[in-house]
Amino acid sequence: MEYCMSFKVLRWLLLLTCFKSVCPTSLEEDCIWRGSGVPRQERPSVVSIETKCHQGELHWSDPFGGLRVTFNPRDVHANYKLCFIARHPGVRIYTEWGQNLTLLRGTEENETRSAVCVKSSAARRPVLYLETQEDQIMTQLNYTVLVNGRKRPIHKRRKECKPCNYKELLSSLCKANFVVRGYIRNLIPVGNGRTQQADFEATEIIRQENEIFVKRDSDEFYGSVNVPGGCHWRETEDQLLLLTGNLDSGLTSANIGPRGNGRQCQDESIRDSGRMNARSQVFELSVEGRQIEEAILSIFHSILLHRTSGKFNYKREGSYSIGTVGMVDVDCDFLNFTYVRVDSDDLHRSLKRQVAEFRESLKSPDGLRSGQISLEFYQRKKARWPFGMENIPWEIWTVKLNVVSLANEHERQICREKVGEALAEKIICISGVMNRPEYVPKMPNQSDVSNVFDVSFPDIQPYLHKFSYQASDQTSQSVGTTMKRLILDTFSY
Repeated sequence: MEYCMSFKVLRWLLLLTCFKSVCPTSLEEDCIWRGSGVPRQERPSVVSIETKCHQGELHWSDPFGGLRVTFNPRDVHANYKLCFIARHPGVRIYTEWGQNLTLLRGTEENETRSAVCVKSSAARRPVLYLETQEDQIMTQLNYTVLVNGRKRPIHKRRKECKPCNYKELLSSLCKANFVVRGYIRNLIPVGNGRTQQADFEATEIIRQENEIFVKRDSDEFYGSVNVPGGCHWRETEDQLLLLTGNLDSGLTSANIGPRGNGRQCQDESIRDSGRMNARSQVFELSVEGRQIEEAILSIFHSILLHRTSGKFNYKREGSYSIGTVGMVDVDCDFLNFTYVRVDSDDLHRSLKRQVAEFRESLKSPDGLRSGQISLEFYQRKKARWPFGMENIPWEIWTVKLNVVSLANEHERQICREKVGEALAEKIICISGVMNRPEYVPKMPNQSDVSNVFDVSFPDIQPYLHKFSYQASDQTSQSVGTTMKRLILDTFSY
């Protein structure tokens, strides 16, 4: 084995001075880790992570400082080997045993592309330390745990234990019998252990079609649901979860969504002229200039998806049929996000034109300003003489944008991911709001259809709506507090 004393001294100084300021993170069920180094103008530090997977990948972009990885594979009680391959040259890989670091692979390309194995046991977990050259752009490490010379089989139940992604969750929100937030309080094995009965404390009932969760005291609801066994649910007892599920053959089965952070949509009721309530929803986002259009389109298209029907075809007064509404997936270019919109090119062009005008209004000699844009649904009604028709709003959605300026690609990548996550939360809020008791105009007679729906589109009929926007005097902010918070969020992944 080869030792490097100079790097060893530097490395342990980094560990002693910087390790306390970096929170260790755990991959748990997610076996692909993606992270970034700190900006090079800052002091180098060590990022510490732990993985409990038997096979996975580590992607370290713009590496600067060190990456310390602890391998703690679950359910391994015998000696095993950890084998890994570095996919990029220019990385030094050390193994850490006690207070010593041993160099396993240098920076030579022909060495880093070959597999390296480290022996270990249940009582002695391997720890690898990665260090790259100063001009390194990307480092990828693929690893596998071999027990008795074989890969551990990947059981299907591991997939069942993995939290739903946002796309699966949005689909489940539309089809589930219940959608709730809360905590698992007790677990009882059922049958052969592949299923467990969880006593669930719901702090928020977003929707339930059956009386599964019953109110007992204060504002809390309780119910029992079946969850997959062997998923280490006891480790989540103090974490807020989002559950969706169905009542199947008398049994309540649940899906676990992303662990919630307790954020709620802002929901206000505005009384208009004393005649009806216009429900108001406000979303706030911090985005880069090139993300403005995609962020707003994803929110407004998601709203219009719920506020659009097929074309009305009247046979006679009081008798009509409604056409179908198609849907299409949209992948964003500047955001890690995919959303669903109504499959209508005319509606898309109309909405895109309004958003483009809003973006133009944000331009100033000093850069892009912050601002807000609103989507208002309204109904036409006859006013008192001598006035004609008046527009009465019944629902208003407002998006407040804080436009930030980013200095480099590292910051843009962090913002790309964080804004995508924030939008996913907004879409979930929209889905929850649409399922609450609400006021919408009653279905009109044939003569009054144009007073409730926009009949100008050839293939669909959205509710009547209009847009309004305004720009603030505040210009784009630099990285400042916003990006510092994003960077900290990334390292606490």
